Amino acid sequence: MRDRHMARRTAVFLREFVVLFGFLNGVWLAVGVNPGRELLGVARGVVETFVRAQAVEVAFVLLPIALLVASLWLIHRRAGWLGFLAVGLAFVGGAVLLSSATLSFLLLVAGLGVGVVATA
Repeated sequence: MRDRHMARRTAVFLREFVVLFGFLNGVWLAVGVNPGRELLGVARGVVETFVRAQAVEVAFVLLPIALLVASLWLIHRRAGWLGFLAVGLAFVGGAVLLSSATLSFLLLVAGLGVGVVATA
């Protein structure tokens, strides 16, 4: 039973943080697009059509910071400092995708490998 829980925990960490948070954020950085900012901009526009208050502006300034802090906390909670290393390797792998696909792939694989070790 414990092994199944650890395998699920490892799979979730690798899928959500190493690949999605790390690698894809690196790819978005390399391409020059920030989908999170675009999504929050659309959400802010929708909310501001209904509510005109200073609190809405403050909330949309603090929301990206809160999401980043929550993501970092979850990475540390699930995989500790090795988890940060795994996500960092994947992020750099995504960031160099356009300049060196081979290095990008190697960094992603290294990040996945460190992620497996971190959650074991």
